[in-house]
Amino acid sequence: YQDSDIEFYPGDYMLMYTDGIVEAFSDEKHEQFGKKRLLNCFKEHAKKPIGQMIQKLVESVQQFMQKSRFYDDIALVAVEFKNSSS
Repeated sequence: YQDSDIEFYPGDYMLMYTDGIVEAFSDEKHEQFGKKRLLNCFKEHAKKPIGQMIQKLVESVQQFMQKSRFYDDIALVAVEFKNSSS
């Protein structure tokens, strides 16, 4: 791993996820959910309250998979940066 510094500003989000999200597989489509779908879904729901955004991301993965089973764990952590009160 390589260390790096990132500056965040009020209104920015940070999304962390396990590989189970992007590797979620649709037996019907014969493909994985992938980073591109995750990013598009994140952008689509970024203006919603953070809890709703996470819910929509998980629902999108489940909808993509349809009747397929999860073979790996899934975890999403989202952080919204707000103005400091100092």
